Amino acid sequence: VRKSGGINAEYGGTTEFTGYTGVDVPNPGDNTISVITFRIQSDSAGNYLCKATYSDDFCPTVQNFESEPVALTIIQAQALTNPSSAVILGSSQHVLTCVFPNPFGNDYHEIVWLYNDKPMVGNGDVFSDGTRVIDGTIEKDTATANQIETTLTLPNVHVDMAGSYECMIKWGTIYIKSTVATITVNAITTPPSVTNVANGGTATLTCITSGENVPTITFHRASDDSVVETPTITSDGTVGTATLEITANTASQATNYYCKATWTVGSGQGSVSSDPIYLSVLDITSITSTSWAVPSQLARFECSSNGILIMNSNGDAYLDTNGDRVTAGATVTWEVYNTGTNTWDSTDTDSKFDVSSLYVTADGVRVSKAVYIQPTQSDDGKQFRCNVNYVTDVPNNFYGGIVTSGAMTISIARVESLTASDANPIAGDTITLTCVATGESAPTFSFTTGNKIFDTSSYDFVSGPTVTTSGSTHTAEYVIKTIVANNLRNGQTITCEADYGIGNGKSTAETTVTTYYNCANVEVDSFNTYEGATITENRSWRWFSQTDHHVSS
Repeated sequence: VRKSGGINAEYGGTTEFTGYTGVDVPNPGDNTISVITFRIQSDSAGNYLCKATYSDDFCPTVQNFESEPVALTIIQAQALTNPSSAVILGSSQHVLTCVFPNPFGNDYHEIVWLYNDKPMVGNGDVFSDGTRVIDGTIEKDTATANQIETTLTLPNVHVDMAGSYECMIKWGTIYIKSTVATITVNAITTPPSVTNVANGGTATLTCITSGENVPTITFHRASDDSVVETPTITSDGTVGTATLEITANTASQATNYYCKATWTVGSGQGSVSSDPIYLSVLDITSITSTSWAVPSQLARFECSSNGILIMNSNGDAYLDTNGDRVTAGATVTWEVYNTGTNTWDSTDTDSKFDVSSLYVTADGVRVSKAVYIQPTQSDDGKQFRCNVNYVTDVPNNFYGGIVTSGAMTISIARVESLTASDANPIAGDTITLTCVATGESAPTFSFTTGNKIFDTSSYDFVSGPTVTTSGSTHTAEYVIKTIVANNLRNGQTITCEADYGIGNGKSTAETTVTTYYNCANVEVDSFNTYEGATITENRSWRWFSQTDHHVSS
């Protein structure tokens, strides 16, 4: 059939579309198909039909054809209820609501919520660099006969939830999108961080807020919520920055702190607080207050200090972004007290002082060890001290400074005295040898009469040594019984030795015990036979030998 004629479309039965170009659609057979596309306007609702005329050589009379009308219903492309913009106080919960028209009854539809123009995934989640920043809950399909309601619940609102929100409903390719709601969050965007500071140094805590306006910002001790000193607050639009400087000069300042932001103006009024963070005060943890040394041996000193950054009151190590503990950078120097100038001078010029080692233990303690070589009795009371110079580490919130120890003193450990309860006993007497020594702890006492042994031919052992301690004074008593006189040999030298242990040395003292013959048992004969004569005998049992007797009459 030779095709001729034309097809047109009529709008509403009264208005004819003109000036359009029909789109020919490929179709098998002899059918002629015409398609018209137009943009829907607010008044486009109505009945649509097309009319066709047809004629050819066999049917010269023009035939008119008219389609059945098609009803076009217009859905208003807007939500009945749009989500509302709001100012939300951090850590609170907020619900956004959308209501849409429902022209399709129970037909399948899809609800989509968008955050900053991007669809939320799952049941209202948003991820950033693999981390979920919004954990929302979408309630879908609360439908009535002519409308559909959906809600998005945002729990525990935080600053990363601030932004634009909108909702959308889709029936296939048909969709309606709500207007945009802007959520502003009154919150602490940058809370204080775990901070370490050298004792005597100054630490800075920082708290940054954002929201509808700049709030009042205060810092508190977590232990009792007491307000710390007034911080310095600066503002940049709606961003508030509070800084608090704390000079660490007491151990009590090592505690947990938090900042509090209070909004009293606007629609998002209320207070939010940061999580507590620990301020650690690094210090010298222990020293050798007194170094007991045997003359000509070594006086040993040790200065221990915090060697790593600390994150809590338990002393746990502060970890960097890689999960590694952070060493507190520091150098250690030593000084000696100059009694002539009453000043502390560097030990660098003292050839007898030597820093033997410096290291950080597995427990995070920095240890500096030093020795004073061959001290003499004149060094008794000599004083030293250590200085730990901590270096500031800004990326890890560590504020340095110099920490100085207390005085460390040399005390000479030695045998102070050795005495006998009777230095001139009579043979057969029992005497007590008393040896007094000084030292940090009691040494091992021994008593000898030469060649590291005790003369058992001159003395019998009774008991000892019995050691008693009072502070740094240690007393050993050794009890012996004299056997024979030794006064003709000028007595016997007895030695007390105090052994302070391997590597610490020994100290000795001597005393002489002179034993005399017991003249009380010697019979005295007189050759004076004059009857009635009086014999007077003068004897000193301690000062005469058994052959020295003086008789006068």
